[in-house]
Amino acid sequence: MGQSPENHIGYMIHKISHLLKQIHNEKFEREGVTHSQARVLFYLYRNNGATQSELHQELSIKPSSLTKLVDVLVQKGLVTRQPSLKDARINQIYLTEEGRLIEQRLWEIIEDVESYICLSIPEGELDNFAKILNQIKSTLK
Repeated sequence: MGQSPENHIGYMIHKISHLLKQIHNEKFEREGVTHSQARVLFYLYRNNGATQSELHQELSIKPSSLTKLVDVLVQKGLVTRQPSLKDARINQIYLTEEGRLIEQRLWEIIEDVESYICLSIPEGELDNFAKILNQIKSTLK
């Protein structure tokens, strides 16, 4: 009798992650962004003016993929690239006014999805569940 990947924690986490990305993409679509683009925007909401290197390190996105993501966000008018005042070889990524304007709507989507996810977890177990997820994340870093 063979083993089933569906019974392994790593498989379940991967499947949940995939399903979440699908839900986010569906909901972010009305704001004109994808899940990956929204990840860049959320980082910039906290760190406006970040370099592409910082985005790459924080979001674990390949540099070539990140360049394409930023290119699309520039085309959509949500961010701009500006040469660093400290080093002209480095570009910093800044939110545009339009990029700032969609922040609240993106956070509302995140909160709605989060509430939906938590429906399946008994309220008294949410803190422990979050703690376990953080432990797994720490183990994998």
